[in-house]
Amino acid sequence: MDLTVLPGFMAVVAILVVVPGPDMMLVMSAGATGGSRAVLATAVGATAGVAVYLGAVATGLSAILLAEGQQVSLTISALQFVGGLYLMWLGLKTWHEQRVATQGMRCRHSTTTFGWLRRGLTVNLANPKAMVFFAAVLPAFVGSATHPRAQLLTLGGVLLTVGFTVNVSMGCLIGTTSKHSWTDRGGSVLGRAGGVALIAIGIATVGTALH
Repeated sequence: MDLTVLPGFMAVVAILVVVPGPDMMLVMSAGATGGSRAVLATAVGATAGVAVYLGAVATGLSAILLAEGQQVSLTISALQFVGGLYLMWLGLKTWHEQRVATQGMRCRHSTTTFGWLRRGLTVNLANPKAMVFFAAVLPAFVGSATHPRAQLLTLGGVLLTVGFTVNVSMGCLIGTTSKHSWTDRGGSVLGRAGGVALIAIGIATVGTALH
């Protein structure tokens, strides 16, 4: 492995995990409304979604896609549009669930563990930025590695591990804060804020696809 690229790569990873994305917002919402089990399931699903793109890079699929030129641009735009619509739908669904909770009808367990996992998986599969990162950015850190595929998998594994750890930590922190410091209504408000954030990200994604 070429370790000379590690400082630059870790700087990129730090930026990616610090800036909240759709997956982190969903995990935080899970922490506020579903507890630690929901957080873990959502984080596992989100990590699995990113791992799909890592696998695509490792098998050389990214090189094929990038070689398509204009066609891949249209493909990414289409994925952005569909992904944006899904994020908007998920945000509205999250908002509705929290609205029900504030009216006194508990929905903390209305979403199953598998449901949270599925949401996490779909959010990142529907996020074209993840695909672009793995297809275009990650290969730039191959450096002078003798075995490029092993280098990609190692760096991708670092990103997955850091992302999973940060997501779980943030989700559990929100869940703990909601449980011990806030009322149930306060936790529901935070969940609704997560829903609004997902809607906003979805709108921005659709707007990018249409430009």
